[in-house]
Amino acid sequence: MGARRKFSAEYKREAVAMLEAPGVTVSQIAADLGIGANVLGGWCREMRQEPKQAFVGNGRSRDEEMSQLRRELAWVTKAAGFVARSGSVLRESAAMKYRMIDRCRNVFPIRLMCRCLRVSASGYYGWAARGPSARSQENARLLTRIRQLQTDSDGVIGSPQLWEDLRDTGERCGRHRVARLMRRAGLRGILQRRR
Repeated sequence: MGARRKFSAEYKREAVAMLEAPGVTVSQIAADLGIGANVLGGWCREMRQEPKQAFVGNGRSRDEEMSQLRRELAWVTKAAGFVARSGSVLRESAAMKYRMIDRCRNVFPIRLMCRCLRVSASGYYGWAARGPSARSQENARLLTRIRQLQTDSDGVIGSPQLWEDLRDTGERCGRHRVARLMRRAGLRGILQRRR
């Protein structure tokens, strides 16, 4: 069941004033305004009984309504601007969404961006406060070691040989981890032709 509609006092007075035109009925005006005929009839009775005190405290004034609509329009405009700028981040992980929010935090409000990307604001603030994880620090250290070995071999060796060299020097890491780190860094070995 929908929420009950509220009408301002000005709206009610204008609806009752429309009934003063010759040849119109309550049901015609009610149908034009999209309200029930009984509702409009009640407004007419209230207006006839006490014209000065009619419709006190019901609904909202037009100024309040306009300011509310302006706020909503500003929010929708900002949200549309952010969504157009964010691209296809909606399908990405939460960390990717947080990075997008971090990039745009000087342009758009953070809570608006969190609502648009369907992540919690507290999750974003927690992500921003955290430092890099132990795994990512270890990956960074391992990647510098991989780059060093890659440059020593003039970029010839690939991930399987690099993994073996790392194991020989005492590093503990998996072959697929080395391949993944190399792929993300854009490193690859040069294929050698067999003779």
